[in-house]
Order: sequence, then structure tokens, then C-alpha cells
Amino acid sequence: LKIVDIVLPKVSVKLLEGVGVELNIYTKVELKGNNSPLLGMLNLLVEANITGRARMVQDRSGAPRLVIENCKTLLGGIKILSGLPLLNPVGGVLGNLLSNLLPGLLCPVIDLVLNVLNILLGTVNAVCPFGMLGQLHYTLASLPLFRGQQIILNLNLMITDPEGKTINLPPVQLPALPAPVPGDRSSQLVLPGQLLTTLIGTLGSKGLLNADITQQTLRGNVPMTTAALQSLVPEISQLGISSLPLVVRIRLNGVPKVALQNGEVSVTLGATIGVLAQTRSGPRPLFEVDANIGLRGKITAGSSKLSFSLSLKSLALKVTSSEIGVFNVLALERWLGSLIASEYLPVVNDALAIGIPLPQLFNLKYDDAVVSVVQTLAVEEKQPRLSLFLLLAGLQPD
Repeated sequence: LKIVDIVLPKVSVKLLEGVGVELNIYTKVELKGNNSPLLGMLNLLVEANITGRARMVQDRSGAPRLVIENCKTLLGGIKILSGLPLLNPVGGVLGNLLSNLLPGLLCPVIDLVLNVLNILLGTVNAVCPFGMLGQLHYTLASLPLFRGQQIILNLNLMITDPEGKTINLPPVQLPALPAPVPGDRSSQLVLPGQLLTTLIGTLGSKGLLNADITQQTLRGNVPMTTAALQSLVPEISQLGISSLPLVVRIRLNGVPKVALQNGEVSVTLGATIGVLAQTRSGPRPLFEVDANIGLRGKITAGSSKLSFSLSLKSLALKVTSSEIGVFNVLALERWLGSLIASEYLPVVNDALAIGIPLPQLFNLKYDDAVVSVVQTLAVEEKQPRLSLFLLLAGLQPD
């Protein structure tokens, strides 16, 4: 007998506790006899339930794969379409023949289904472009676990810079997340806050979060002349200069601090801000302040990446040098705050536009994801087709 036609199978997948799955395939198969004297004219339509169990292993690359452990075929209705109409289709020679023959013919269908699943599982290990940081690697840390109808993946994250050097993110104990509600088909992707810290820190170390603000670069309407500033700091009049354009230089100092708490992202930038008057002979320093710039962030998901948008939350200033003597630095907070909000933050947000790339796990898309903060980790939630619970290895905050 040989298969001449097969009805589109109905496939169901059941997750088994531990590291395995059970597949059930229902189909109808048309069989035709070979050239033997007994079966040469026989044409059958057979209902069959194929059940197979597979366990999870890791291949040499570390990717998970499902490997079949056993396969059973249960025959249903048997209909003789032509040839040997008097033959008993259930018992006797034909029944025994089909019971012995069909597992060898139909069990390879299980392999076909597993191949499709293994292609999806192969998306677990991913290398994503990470802008000037290089590449972000997602790799499976251990075999996936099956719990109820949830798949739990523990992934390692690693960054390789453009020179090929490795930046390992140290492992931490992931927070306990609430168990999914029965029947809930949502997924969760947990990302470490250290990714955002690394992104902002690298941008700062490369000078991309520094800025020179002049009248030519203004986006808003913050006054940028010594005359306007003199109304806030009268001591400028001691210099005896006419109204001149200002130059404000912002340079980061120290490592940016990132915290994910109270449902939002908080970023603190330490910066030195120099205010200079643009004279004919060049910039003339007026004063310099150290600033703690407190920012709050909004996280959104789209285009296969996490994006960040920062806004000003607080500003603290301390005078470090002055050419105009002692003055009240508090009088500058509103003016500098407006300047940072309208002129400096667009520079920061433009640099952050590269975002954090997300892996296409199981080909899920995160464009409609809802992003929130759980304890110290950013969590994405969406409604995928499969029932999944995905964990990415993360960091504990300092």
C-alpha cells in the first residue's frame, strides 16, 4: 500500500510537565494497493489518529530542539473505495496489515510537525543590531521548562561591541511574577534595566549626550543673550559688556544612573554646564555649574525594539567657578530648566532613538505590546497566538 492523498491534518499540541510535548494529529488517508495479486486493485480511505511524544534537547549551537520519543497510530473508520469489496476492513488480514503498515507511513508526519516547531524554537537564539553598541545576543541559558500550558525560557544577554569585545550582563535572581490566569494567552518578556544603563552610559562615553547650545541651534524661545540673563543674575553687569549671544556647553561627568521603580524609568545625569558670552574674540566664560539632571522616562514598543522618551523631572545646581563673583544659583534653575527641556533633551532622545532591539521569539511581534515596570524590570505583555511565558535573564538594581 502507498499513500496517494491525505486530508489536511488537524494538529493539537499539549505541553507536558517538564521538558516535553505531546502531539495529536487527526487525518484521513487514501491508500492504494501496489501490484500484488491481492492488493493491486485495493483503494482505501482510512481515518487515523497519530499521537507522538517528544522531548526537548539542545543542539550543538545551544538552540532547543524537539526530538520524537514514540509514536502511536490509532485507526478509525476504514472505507473500501474500490477492489475486494467483500474484505472485512476492520479485522482479518486487512486490519492486521493496516495496523502494521500505517505507523511507518504516518509517523513521519509527526517529524514534519516537529520540523515546523523546531524552526520556531530556533528563533530563541538571536543576534540583533544594537546601533553603535554593536550587537545584542539572546541565547538560551538552559532547556525550556513546560509548566501547565506555559513555556518558560531563561535567556542570557550579551553585547559585543563593534570591535568584537564582549560585554557580559551579570546574572541575577529574576523577580517572582504572578502566574498567568488559566486560559490567558498572553506572553511576558522581561528585560534587565542594565540594558538601558549600558545604552545611556555608552552614548555618554562617546560624547553623544554632550551639547553646545547657541542661538543658531535654538528650537524653542528661551532667551539666549547676556541682557536676558542679567535680569536673573544682576552680577553679570560687573563685566561691563553689552548684550551678547550666549553659548551653553553641557558635558556629562560620571556614569548615568538608571532606576526602574514606582512604575517609571528614572535617569539621573551628572553634567557640567558652562555659560559663556560669545564675543568677537571668541567665547568668554561667565560661570560654570555642576548639575544633577533628573529625568523620567516613558517606554514604548514598536518596530521590534523598545524605545525611550525622556522628560525633565528635576534639576539641582551648584556653582563650581564664576567670573562674576558670588551669585544666587537658584535664580538660574528656571532658565536652565527651560533650556534643558527644550534644547538639550531632544539631543538625548535623538541619541536614544536606536532603542533596545527585541528578539523575534517564536516570530511574535511586539508592536501592540503594553509596557510596564515590575519591580526593577521592564515587562512587555501582548496577546500572541501561543500560550507562552518568556523570561530574559536580568539584573538586580544596585
